Amino acid sequence: MSEQPHAPDLSGLRNPGVDYERSDAAIRPIIWFLVILAIAGVLIQLLLVGIYKHFAGPGVSLYERQTFGSVYSTPPVPPEPRLQPDPVAENDQMRESEEQRLHTYGWVDQQAGTAHIPIDRAMDLVAQRGIPARPPQPATQFREQLNLGAPAGTTAPAAKAEKK
Repeated sequence: MSEQPHAPDLSGLRNPGVDYERSDAAIRPIIWFLVILAIAGVLIQLLLVGIYKHFAGPGVSLYERQTFGSVYSTPPVPPEPRLQPDPVAENDQMRESEEQRLHTYGWVDQQAGTAHIPIDRAMDLVAQRGIPARPPQPATQFREQLNLGAPAGTTAPAAKAEKK
């Protein structure tokens, strides 16, 4: 019982379509690529230095550093819309002003006699009086405005005028 199982003979199992690469990768194209890449990097750097010197103007050193104070006497103001320095406080202030308007009396347009009333009072008035509605208008008026003609079974106003 001390027999050890032996490994099966796999030498005859070979797939001719599956194999490994028997040679190394060619090193010469890789070295040429790296050399060309280094030359391109140097040329790009030289091009950028030339562009900088062209736009910076004569007499400006590439390594000369200017401090903020020497360029601007006051910091420049960014264009609109600006970021809010404290959005939470501004939101609280806006909500407070809206709440005050909702709960107080005041003028919307004093010349025209338009005022606003507290929201609680407005809801009480709507509950008492109801929401005012427009008077009903006949559908034929809208059909004429939209040039849809008269409803079925009736004659259009233009046809009535022709019969006269």
